[in-house]
Amino acid sequence: MSEQAWDSKTEKKAADAVTAAQDATTRGAEYATERARELARHGQRVARDVNRQVEDYTGRSSEAWLDEGARLIKSHPWKAVAAIAVVAYLFSKLRG
Repeated sequence: MSEQAWDSKTEKKAADAVTAAQDATTRGAEYATERARELARHGQRVARDVNRQVEDYTGRSSEAWLDEGARLIKSHPWKAVAAIAVVAYLFSKLRG
């Protein structure tokens, strides 16, 4: 087999491998994009459901609770740090 024919076959195989890699990358990107869209839609549904449940249980929206929390943190930052530490401790104990 001549060296030129071998080089031609090698170049063809390399080009085929590059094309296959590009195709696989494109399919992977399309798959990842679709999964990200599905997760975003699911996250939005969960956020709406949580907001609805918070409002049903407390009579106030989660946005109102977040605003209240931000106001309390600004006015009492050290108490907020202590409260967060206590909540984290309690959650760690509940998890076992």
